[in-house]
Amino acid sequence: MSRMRAIETGRELLSTTTTGITAAICYEGMVLKRAPQFKVATLSAEVTPRTGATPYVYSGIGLSLAFPISA
Repeated sequence: MSRMRAIETGRELLSTTTTGITAAICYEGMVLKRAPQFKVATLSAEVTPRTGATPYVYSGIGLSLAFPISA
C-alpha cells in the first residue's frame, strides 16, 4: 500500500510502523531501504523534497471514480 501511495503522489515516502515493515520508498515505488521485521532497528535514508502535485494529489479519489478501469 505504501509503495502505491508513493507512486500516486510522486514523492518519496518514509513508512514507519511498530509491528510491520519500516521502509524508505522512492517516488517510483521501489523500496530503497528496509529495516528488519520484528527487530529493534534504526533506518536512515536520504530523500529529496519535491514541489508540485500529481493529478491524483489534485483530485484525490475523484479521478479514480470518474475513470474506472474495467477488467
